[in-house]
Amino acid sequence: MPAARPDPTRLFQPIATRKHVALAVSGGSDSTALLRLAAQWQGLPRFTVMTVNHGLRAESVQEARQVAEWAAEAGLPHVILHWNSPKPQTGIQAKARTARYDLMSEWCRYNDVPVLLTGHTLDDQAETVLMRLARTTSLDSLAGIHRFSRWNDTELFRPLLGEKRQDLRAYLSSVGQGWIEDPSNDDERFERVRIRKAMAGLGDIGITAEALGELAWRATEAVEGLWRATDDWVKLHVQEFETGHCTIPLEPFAGQTAALQTRILGRLISRFGAGKMPEPGELELLSAWIATGGSRRTLGGAILARRKDHL
Repeated sequence: MPAARPDPTRLFQPIATRKHVALAVSGGSDSTALLRLAAQWQGLPRFTVMTVNHGLRAESVQEARQVAEWAAEAGLPHVILHWNSPKPQTGIQAKARTARYDLMSEWCRYNDVPVLLTGHTLDDQAETVLMRLARTTSLDSLAGIHRFSRWNDTELFRPLLGEKRQDLRAYLSSVGQGWIEDPSNDDERFERVRIRKAMAGLGDIGITAEALGELAWRATEAVEGLWRATDDWVKLHVQEFETGHCTIPLEPFAGQTAALQTRILGRLISRFGAGKMPEPGELELLSAWIATGGSRRTLGGAILARRKDHL
């Protein structure tokens, strides 16, 4: 049975009250489906399509122009942003991603557009979970890609995160819409490409994109529950002072699970330190240091000092 056509009303409902949002469209099948679905939707918000020309391939300029043509055919305004900085020799995909989101979020901030939509799919979610499983087995890593997140001052929303790529391509074919094939998607020098190709053989043992997406969703629920418990514990037990410090009572802290302890420490260090959450491994070591009676140390721009029955 063919998959049902994606429903724009269902997909875009979370942003139905926004006046103006941006769409990140590279021209690949996922983001092109995002463009076409946005064009189908009636009423608010107003959409602007953005394409980043990374300048990494000779075809980049023409591909950006192709997206501009498709946007015009769909009746949507389009802008091309250019990554003009010197290109790195290593870690090119990660650095290009950072540059891309920096450029788009800066455009959104300058043009008073609070939300940026991206075309991440269920396949991207599954690949991300497998990539993280290869590196770490923390609950946070299993949560994968979040439906909502932030980049600088811009809210990111991924309406296609529950949609399979093959279904989106079937939808594009049904409306006579082409897309651009990026040759880097077949370049096995990149980890995501290797994971994508490996996934093709995992379905026989039940490890499907749907199963991994379900795992990510359940992990996200668990992580969000832990953060709610963290904030409740901090509100109940931690005393904060206008001088820029706080106290943590050690006896109730010691009674918490390791997962909650690290989140309590991370939340407070980011609030009273340099504003950035330390890595999970650093927080686990810090929690162990507290349990063994350590007296003073620094982490994340914060000073931690033991004072009798509190930290």
